Amino acid sequence: MHFYIRTLSYLITIFSVLLFTCGELPSDPATDPNNVIATITISDGASGIVQDKLVTIQLVVRYPDLTEKILVSLNNVSDTTLYCNASTSATFDTLFMSRAFKDTGHVVIRADVGLTNGAIKVFYDTITVQPKSLTVTFDTVPQAHCVATGEPDTLVFVASTDPSGGNITCTAAGMISE
Repeated sequence: MHFYIRTLSYLITIFSVLLFTCGELPSDPATDPNNVIATITISDGASGIVQDKLVTIQLVVRYPDLTEKILVSLNNVSDTTLYCNASTSATFDTLFMSRAFKDTGHVVIRADVGLTNGAIKVFYDTITVQPKSLTVTFDTVPQAHCVATGEPDTLVFVASTDPSGGNITCTAAGMISE
């Protein structure tokens, strides 16, 4: 019996020490707006970001229910305001927006995340927009076309550009010689 009382006394002492020395237990990170994180990526940019080609900007927000709104800016020009619509139990929400960039060079994407406590957290990403390259493909070219040496002739074909290209004018003049 004396053994049980001593053991019980030790357990009560250890429990009391733990209770008073641990102090306040840490809060749930999903309830603290300071734990909100936003990651900015280009979801279809693996092949490169090309001028005038549509790309998708993806924002992944951790603890979306702790956000009020997200203001997205491109090169310090306000562009879009986004709102997280995830349920309150969601840990992440992914937001998408599509843009085509007219200018080449570096583009700074900035996301100002407005939090439920009134604070704003800022997240950045920088991308590089490459100039579009014009390409021409010949859809039809005559296979058997004979021309007389030293005489003018006409070669007719159909050419098209890729969707990112502009208008292309094809002209050719000259004489075929031996």
